Amino acid sequence: TPFGVENSFLALALLSQYVLFEQIYLERMRAAQPHLNREELAEIFILCPSTDEQRHISEHVRHQSKKINTAIQIKQQQIEKLNEYKTTLINAAVTGKIKVTPG
Repeated sequence: TPFGVENSFLALALLSQYVLFEQIYLERMRAAQPHLNREELAEIFILCPSTDEQRHISEHVRHQSKKINTAIQIKQQQIEKLNEYKTTLINAAVTGKIKVTPG
């Protein structure tokens, strides 16, 4: 890899808080017209551990992201089912198929 940086690690680093918000956005806003050119990008500091550690970090983030995305998908499915159940209950109550007593 060029410069000893794994592509997947570089992508994560560029989106990290300390690079994206504390370097890129700040640099971009210094001019009257917000922009980011090649020279400014070249001055960004990214801390790079060994390539083995970079691979390990990237794999860990990928694995955790997959778990989080799966959990989100499950919750979205549960919300959808609850909304369907709510609609069914409301329809049943309105049409008199179930008896609803106050309070």
